[in-house]
Amino acid sequence: MLTEKERVRYDRQIMMPEIGEEGQERLKEARVVIAGVGGLGSPAALYLAAAGVGTLRIIDRDVVERSNLNRQILHWEGDLGRKKIDSALEKLTSLNPHVKVEALGETIDEENAGRLVEGFDLIVDAMDNLPTRYILNKVAVEKKIPFFHGAVRGLEGRATTIIPGETACLRCMYRGPVPREKFPVIGVAPAVIGAIQASEVVKYIVGAGRLLTGRMLLYDGIEQVFKEFKTKRNPQCDHCGELVKVHVHQTHRRYTGGESTIEVNGTTVGECLKDLGKKYPELQKELFTPKGRLNPLFEIYVNAESAYPDELAKKVRDGDDIHITLLLSGG
Repeated sequence: MLTEKERVRYDRQIMMPEIGEEGQERLKEARVVIAGVGGLGSPAALYLAAAGVGTLRIIDRDVVERSNLNRQILHWEGDLGRKKIDSALEKLTSLNPHVKVEALGETIDEENAGRLVEGFDLIVDAMDNLPTRYILNKVAVEKKIPFFHGAVRGLEGRATTIIPGETACLRCMYRGPVPREKFPVIGVAPAVIGAIQASEVVKYIVGAGRLLTGRMLLYDGIEQVFKEFKTKRNPQCDHCGELVKVHVHQTHRRYTGGESTIEVNGTTVGECLKDLGKKYPELQKELFTPKGRLNPLFEIYVNAESAYPDELAKKVRDGDDIHITLLLSGG
């Protein structure tokens, strides 16, 4: 329930039919991770705190440096040398004492990412490097947590909203490694993109409007134009590809290290078995003839129903089960 002070504070946004008091209560109950409180994280955190998002967890390991001050608006001259999380915590709680802010000064890595986002509803990707973004993207996909991506360079930027299992994920869009570098940027670029990320988070929480799902919004501040491109899921994506469980007959578990059930990517039985073969090359030789056809000694079942006559061409989707069994002829 909203207090009287909160009703007064949020009066102007409660007036919006897309929000109302019910939407404001949803904002109060929401728990949002903001990964990074630099150029993107600063405006995103400020606007989410101002909007009344109930719990914000900010994560950043860095200290405030002078070169941050042209764009990282949570941090001021007097904060030089302080931990960014301490500087951000002070500003955000001063801005809105009704919001709970949790500050974690940790480096996000593959080992702790799951723990850092556990129990939270949404993740704002405000990082400044692709490797860490990939780690967050993967954990968001695994835990099915909506992921709000933004990135900037110079006077341009981009933003998209990722709903695991429904939209393309970050790994679908960015295929290769991007080297760490010192990149040019002016503060208005992350201000624009960070505000868009915050807007998407608010809309998602209250259930209003059209999200940037399946779309990448590009901002060109030099020409002062916005462009939009469609994004598409990659069925072979190693983060969000269609995960199908293949159950291997006991006779062939010697090829899989004893594993009986393996998760693979693919939209057809053939694609799934080929992905299985990449993981276990010796099993691949058993499953397929030299001409690439399914070995006639095997039978394929999808969700307990025979895949015949389609077999390798039979369509599968996320969550399906493929069973590989041996034909029996003994008497």
